[in-house]
Amino acid sequence: KQNIGILYPDNTFGRSAEAAAQAIAPQLGINIASSLSYSASAGRDGAASRQTAAEQMGEIREEIDGVFIPDGGGRLREVASLAFFYQLDPSSEAYLGTTLMDDASLTTEPALNGAHFSALEGTLSLFESRFATSFGSTPRSSSLAAYDAMSMVARLHGSGQSLGSGSLTNPDGFSGVMGTYRLNADGTTERLLGIKKITPNGIQIIQAAGASFLF
Repeated sequence: KQNIGILYPDNTFGRSAEAAAQAIAPQLGINIASSLSYSASAGRDGAASRQTAAEQMGEIREEIDGVFIPDGGGRLREVASLAFFYQLDPSSEAYLGTTLMDDASLTTEPALNGAHFSALEGTLSLFESRFATSFGSTPRSSSLAAYDAMSMVARLHGSGQSLGSGSLTNPDGFSGVMGTYRLNADGTTERLLGIKKITPNGIQIIQAAGASFLF
Protein backbone atom coordinates (compact mmCIF):
# COMPACT_ATOMS: atom_id res chain seq x y z
CA LYS A 1 0.00 0.00 0.00
CA GLN A 2 1.58 3.25 -1.15
CA ASN A 3 -1.24 5.78 -0.87
CA ILE A 4 -3.27 5.65 2.30
CA GLY A 5 -6.35 7.42 3.56
CA ILE A 6 -7.01 7.64 7.30
CA LEU A 7 -10.45 7.63 8.91
CA TYR A 8 -10.07 8.01 12.66
CA PRO A 9 -12.33 8.66 15.66
CA ASP A 10 -11.93 12.01 17.35
CA ASN A 11 -10.92 10.54 20.70
CA THR A 12 -7.62 9.99 22.52
CA PHE A 13 -6.82 6.67 20.89
CA GLY A 14 -7.84 7.76 17.41
CA ARG A 15 -5.79 10.96 17.54
CA SER A 16 -2.76 9.09 18.88
CA ALA A 17 -3.00 6.44 16.18
CA GLU A 18 -3.38 9.06 13.46
CA ALA A 19 -0.34 10.97 14.73
CA ALA A 20 1.71 7.76 14.82
CA ALA A 21 0.70 6.95 11.24
CA GLN A 22 1.66 10.44 10.08
CA ALA A 23 5.05 10.10 11.79
CA ILE A 24 5.95 6.66 10.42
CA ALA A 25 4.56 6.99 6.87
CA PRO A 26 7.50 8.98 5.41
CA GLN A 27 9.96 6.40 6.75
CA LEU A 28 8.06 3.66 4.90
CA GLY A 29 7.66 5.60 1.67
CA ILE A 30 3.90 5.87 2.16
CA ASN A 31 1.86 8.86 1.08
CA ILE A 32 -1.09 9.81 3.28
CA ALA A 33 -3.46 11.27 0.72
CA SER A 34 -6.13 12.32 3.20
CA SER A 35 -6.76 12.12 6.95
CA LEU A 36 -10.29 12.69 8.20
CA SER A 37 -11.67 12.50 11.72
CA TYR A 38 -15.20 11.63 12.72
CA SER A 39 -17.18 11.93 15.94
CA ALA A 40 -16.83 9.08 18.42
CA SER A 41 -20.13 9.92 20.07
CA ALA A 42 -23.41 8.07 19.70
CA GLY A 43 -26.57 9.64 18.41
CA ARG A 44 -27.62 11.39 15.23
CA ASP A 45 -24.82 13.94 15.17
CA GLY A 46 -22.15 11.26 15.59
CA ALA A 47 -23.67 9.14 12.82
CA ALA A 48 -23.83 12.14 10.50
CA SER A 49 -20.16 12.93 11.19
CA ARG A 50 -19.10 9.38 10.34
CA GLN A 51 -21.13 9.38 7.14
CA THR A 52 -19.61 12.68 6.04
CA ALA A 53 -16.05 11.47 6.67
CA ALA A 54 -16.65 8.23 4.74
CA GLU A 55 -18.27 10.09 1.86
CA GLN A 56 -15.35 12.52 1.63
CA MET A 57 -12.87 9.63 1.61
CA GLY A 58 -14.92 7.99 -1.12
CA GLU A 59 -14.44 11.06 -3.29
CA ILE A 60 -10.70 10.27 -3.56
CA ARG A 61 -11.07 6.49 -3.86
CA GLU A 62 -9.13 6.49 -7.14
CA GLU A 63 -6.14 8.08 -5.39
CA ILE A 64 -5.74 5.58 -2.54
CA ASP A 65 -5.10 1.85 -2.22
CA GLY A 66 -5.66 1.52 1.51
CA VAL A 67 -7.68 3.01 4.37
CA PHE A 68 -6.41 2.98 7.95
CA ILE A 69 -9.25 2.94 10.52
CA PRO A 70 -7.95 2.86 14.12
CA ASP A 71 -11.28 1.99 15.70
CA GLY A 72 -13.18 -1.04 16.95
CA GLY A 73 -16.53 -2.54 17.85
CA GLY A 74 -19.81 -1.30 16.47
CA ARG A 75 -18.36 2.05 15.44
CA LEU A 76 -15.76 0.32 13.25
CA ARG A 77 -18.47 -1.79 11.63
CA GLU A 78 -20.44 1.38 10.92
CA VAL A 79 -17.51 3.30 9.43
CA ALA A 80 -16.31 0.35 7.34
CA SER A 81 -19.79 -0.28 5.93
CA LEU A 82 -20.16 3.42 5.12
CA ALA A 83 -16.78 3.41 3.39
CA PHE A 84 -17.88 0.37 1.40
CA PHE A 85 -21.11 2.15 0.47
CA TYR A 86 -19.04 5.00 -0.93
CA GLN A 87 -17.15 2.47 -3.08
CA LEU A 88 -13.99 1.96 -1.06
CA ASP A 89 -13.77 -1.66 -2.20
CA PRO A 90 -12.59 -4.13 0.48
CA SER A 91 -11.91 -6.90 -2.06
CA SER A 92 -8.35 -5.62 -2.53
CA GLU A 93 -7.69 -6.03 1.21
CA ALA A 94 -7.66 -2.26 1.47
CA TYR A 95 -8.71 -1.85 5.10
CA LEU A 96 -6.01 -1.58 7.75
CA GLY A 97 -6.43 -1.41 11.51
CA THR A 98 -5.07 -1.81 15.00
CA THR A 99 -5.43 -4.37 17.77
CA LEU A 100 -9.01 -3.12 18.20
CA MET A 101 -9.84 -5.18 15.10
CA ASP A 102 -8.94 -8.39 16.95
CA ASP A 103 -12.61 -9.08 17.55
CA ALA A 104 -14.30 -12.26 16.31
CA SER A 105 -17.65 -10.46 15.96
CA LEU A 106 -16.20 -8.39 13.11
CA THR A 107 -15.89 -11.47 10.87
CA THR A 108 -19.59 -11.10 10.04
CA GLU A 109 -19.10 -7.62 8.57
CA PRO A 110 -18.67 -8.02 4.77
CA ALA A 111 -16.95 -4.65 4.42
CA LEU A 112 -14.09 -5.86 6.68
CA ASN A 113 -13.47 -9.10 4.81
CA GLY A 114 -9.72 -9.13 4.11
CA ALA A 115 -8.83 -6.33 6.55
CA HIS A 116 -5.31 -6.53 7.97
CA PHE A 117 -4.39 -5.30 11.44
CA SER A 118 -1.60 -5.32 13.98
CA ALA A 119 -2.23 -7.61 16.93
CA LEU A 120 -0.96 -8.49 20.36
CA GLU A 121 -0.02 -12.10 20.93
CA GLY A 122 1.11 -14.03 24.00
CA THR A 123 -1.35 -15.75 26.33
CA LEU A 124 -3.93 -12.96 26.34
CA SER A 125 -7.00 -15.14 25.72
CA LEU A 126 -6.00 -17.55 28.50
CA PHE A 127 -5.44 -14.67 30.93
CA GLU A 128 -8.80 -13.11 30.03
CA SER A 129 -10.54 -16.45 30.58
CA ARG A 130 -8.95 -16.97 33.99
CA PHE A 131 -9.63 -13.35 34.98
CA ALA A 132 -13.30 -13.67 34.03
CA THR A 133 -13.59 -16.88 36.05
CA SER A 134 -12.07 -15.22 39.11
CA PHE A 135 -13.64 -11.77 38.92
CA GLY A 136 -16.63 -12.10 36.60
CA SER A 137 -15.49 -9.43 34.13
CA THR A 138 -13.08 -8.72 31.29
CA PRO A 139 -9.73 -7.30 32.45
CA ARG A 140 -8.89 -3.70 31.65
CA SER A 141 -5.63 -2.95 29.84
CA SER A 142 -4.26 -1.61 33.12
CA SER A 143 -4.84 -5.04 34.70
CA LEU A 144 -2.85 -6.70 31.92
CA ALA A 145 0.01 -4.24 32.30
CA ALA A 146 0.02 -4.63 36.09
CA TYR A 147 0.13 -8.42 35.82
CA ASP A 148 3.02 -8.28 33.35
CA ALA A 149 4.89 -5.82 35.58
CA MET A 150 4.59 -8.01 38.67
CA SER A 151 5.55 -11.11 36.68
CA MET A 152 8.65 -9.33 35.39
CA VAL A 153 9.68 -8.30 38.90
CA ALA A 154 9.16 -11.86 40.15
CA ARG A 155 11.28 -13.33 37.35
CA LEU A 156 14.11 -10.85 37.89
CA HIS A 157 14.05 -11.48 41.64
CA GLY A 158 13.92 -15.24 41.15
CA SER A 159 16.98 -15.19 38.90
CA GLY A 160 18.92 -13.06 41.38
CA GLN A 161 18.94 -9.92 39.23
CA SER A 162 18.54 -6.44 40.62
CA LEU A 163 15.72 -4.09 39.74
CA GLY A 164 18.15 -1.50 38.39
CA SER A 165 17.86 0.18 35.02
CA GLY A 166 20.21 -2.34 33.39
CA SER A 167 17.92 -5.26 34.16
CA LEU A 168 14.69 -3.42 33.51
CA THR A 169 15.83 -2.18 30.09
CA ASN A 170 17.12 -5.55 28.89
CA PRO A 171 17.11 -5.12 25.07
CA ASP A 172 15.89 -8.69 24.60
CA GLY A 173 12.68 -7.79 26.43
CA PHE A 174 10.31 -9.88 28.51
CA SER A 175 7.47 -12.28 27.82
CA GLY A 176 4.02 -11.26 29.07
CA VAL A 177 0.34 -12.03 28.62
CA MET A 178 0.21 -9.43 25.81
CA GLY A 179 3.30 -10.88 24.10
CA THR A 180 6.93 -9.81 24.12
CA TYR A 181 7.72 -6.31 25.34
CA ARG A 182 10.64 -4.23 26.52
CA LEU A 183 11.08 -1.12 28.61
CA ASN A 184 13.11 1.80 27.29
CA ALA A 185 15.22 4.20 29.31
CA ASP A 186 12.96 7.11 28.27
CA GLY A 187 9.95 5.48 29.98
CA THR A 188 8.24 4.15 26.85
CA THR A 189 7.32 0.54 26.20
CA GLU A 190 7.75 -1.37 22.94
CA ARG A 191 5.74 -4.48 22.05
CA LEU A 192 6.19 -7.01 19.29
CA LEU A 193 3.01 -7.19 17.23
CA GLY A 194 1.84 -9.77 14.77
CA ILE A 195 -0.31 -9.20 11.69
CA LYS A 196 -3.74 -10.78 11.40
CA LYS A 197 -6.47 -10.82 8.78
CA ILE A 198 -10.27 -10.84 9.09
CA THR A 199 -12.00 -13.52 7.02
CA PRO A 200 -15.58 -14.86 7.01
CA ASN A 201 -14.17 -18.06 8.55
CA GLY A 202 -12.43 -16.31 11.43
CA ILE A 203 -9.34 -14.29 12.16
CA GLN A 204 -6.13 -15.65 10.64
CA ILE A 205 -2.52 -15.00 11.61
CA ILE A 206 -0.61 -13.64 8.61
CA GLN A 207 2.68 -12.97 10.38
CA ALA A 208 3.57 -13.99 13.92
CA ALA A 209 4.98 -11.37 16.26
CA GLY A 210 8.04 -13.39 17.21
CA ALA A 211 9.49 -13.96 20.66
CA SER A 212 12.52 -11.65 20.72
CA PHE A 213 13.52 -8.14 19.71
CA LEU A 214 16.98 -9.45 18.83
CA PHE A 215 16.73 -10.93 15.36
